[in-house]
Amino acid sequence: MNDHDIPDTSDRATAAVCLDNRYSTTRRLFQNSQPPASPPGLAAKVQGGLRFRGYAKKNLPGLPLVTVVTVVLNEAQALAHTIESVLDQTYENIEFIVIDGGSTDSTLDLLPRYDDRIDHWLSGSDRGIYDAMNKGIALASGEWINFLNAGDLFYESGTVAAVFGKVVADDGATDFIFGHTCFLGGDFRGVVKAWKFDILWKTMVFTHQSLFTRARLLKGRPFDTRFQICADYNLIFNSYMEGKKFFHSDTVIAAFDPGLSDVNRARMALEKWRVVRRFRNDWKFHWFYLRLFCKRLFRDAGKRWSRRRARGGKRP
Repeated sequence: MNDHDIPDTSDRATAAVCLDNRYSTTRRLFQNSQPPASPPGLAAKVQGGLRFRGYAKKNLPGLPLVTVVTVVLNEAQALAHTIESVLDQTYENIEFIVIDGGSTDSTLDLLPRYDDRIDHWLSGSDRGIYDAMNKGIALASGEWINFLNAGDLFYESGTVAAVFGKVVADDGATDFIFGHTCFLGGDFRGVVKAWKFDILWKTMVFTHQSLFTRARLLKGRPFDTRFQICADYNLIFNSYMEGKKFFHSDTVIAAFDPGLSDVNRARMALEKWRVVRRFRNDWKFHWFYLRLFCKRLFRDAGKRWSRRRARGGKRP
């Protein structure tokens, strides 16, 4: 048994059960007599899911448990699309965790309707998106973790199976599995392949939606919540510089429409500057980020002006 297995010594836990073969999250479960335990400091006003119905998930030989974490705040319709995308996966060992930041829309009407297909969902206040993602990390029992937030989708129903079909004879040395992304909006549209790591000091070379991270790494180093936009970039860049192993699956993994980072481009540039300067301090690096920050500052100002003009000159 490894660190991510759910401990249960009863006979009932030895045989997998299938509750519903139509959904990725209900094909391989184990009965668990122990009540679900939340990590210290993980407050929830309301929660539910398969764990509260006496079921748990395990890593299996040749079929590692993949945890998908979705965070949401007042995006019920977008969340429904993401849930269906996860449930539609053909891979047979998926754990699904949904973290709601205290929505006031219909999100809390939606989640109970999927109570028999989501492993653990909870709703409670948090300190931002990365704090919510850290809650998902704390609850994950899989070997691998993917973050597919509200509105994000897996590219195809066979995506997760395709990715882990390529990770053969894994000896535990691989820390990250990444692939390509289909952009549904923003500056890029259509499938954008992962870029080469030699430009990682300038930008993310893949999206966090198209990344599977070894759970033990994330549990040992959760997202730094001092970053509002680039905590994922901070994790990836530092891990790469430290020599962590990345596996290129050459698979289109996720589809998403850029949101927060597309709106706050100047802040994003500043946060990346802060990350990279730990490892670089040459004039070329600082000149690149100074120019990038100024360019994005003017671009953001232009967008705000355009929106204000569209409202007839009135402030929001």
